[in-house]
Amino acid sequence: MRRTLPPIRDLSCFEAVVRNRSVTRAAEELNLTQSAVSRRIASLEGLLGERLFVRDKQRLIPTAAAEDYADELRKLLNGIE
Repeated sequence: MRRTLPPIRDLSCFEAVVRNRSVTRAAEELNLTQSAVSRRIASLEGLLGERLFVRDKQRLIPTAAAEDYADELRKLLNGIE
């Protein structure tokens, strides 16, 4: 069976948004537009079949699942780095 791995760009955007608590700051850090970061987050949510953020006006609030996923992702990315 073939593995379905999320694109690294989606994971990078996700991790940056959770860490920065801001799409704007994540976009600046990654040298992307806010729209591009938002599309990457939506793509990752679609692939995982899970909402990762609660959208509240202009803010994205990470869900508990997103916080857990981000913690594990950071460990993996740090190990790779």
